[in-house]
Amino acid sequence: MNAKLVLCLSIVAMVSPAAWAIIAGFNADIHMDIPGGIANDFHIEGKLISGTVGGGWSSPPTLVGHIDDKFPNFVYVIHSDPTSPEQNEYFFKADWSGAPYKYCDILHLGLFFDLECHNLVIELVGWWTFNGQRLGGFNGGTIPLSGFIVQDQVEQGQQRMRILNDSQRGGGGGIGIGIPLEVQQLQLVSMSREMAMEMFGGSLE
Repeated sequence: MNAKLVLCLSIVAMVSPAAWAIIAGFNADIHMDIPGGIANDFHIEGKLISGTVGGGWSSPPTLVGHIDDKFPNFVYVIHSDPTSPEQNEYFFKADWSGAPYKYCDILHLGLFFDLECHNLVIELVGWWTFNGQRLGGFNGGTIPLSGFIVQDQVEQGQQRMRILNDSQRGGGGGIGIGIPLEVQQLQLVSMSREMAMEMFGGSLE
């Protein structure tokens, strides 16, 4: 049975001095909500867009920072979407492992990407695993993660931000309808690369 989950999320959009070069990412507190369950891994995947339309995937995203909480191990992969007619879309996967999380524990993690021309992280899904195997139970271990699209270039029209819940892509507890999500706290921060370096202790490299 699906239930509404509460996610505390900070979205960080940082414009660098170079025109159209953007660091975009998210910083989430995730509640371990599977009664009696124990996880020692967490998995996230999603989509990024970087570069101009028709650019032949010539401006790939770069992961420039990550927040790991208690997890000592972190691996990721970014690869182009060969089916993208715009030739600027990419998939990413990230896995944290090596620390136990039990019911009611809070996982604090984040990812930050260097993108060109686009300020978004979309089609986000995440789930708890144990030794790489997805947990069952509540929502099949799936956690709703809010993606976002920001239009912040004044010359392109009205500035706006859209928050997305794409949890149905992660199975939605096995029935593909998604998990209702209530955002109770949202922080939106825009800053220079230098300010970001100071805030994150020089972790954005």
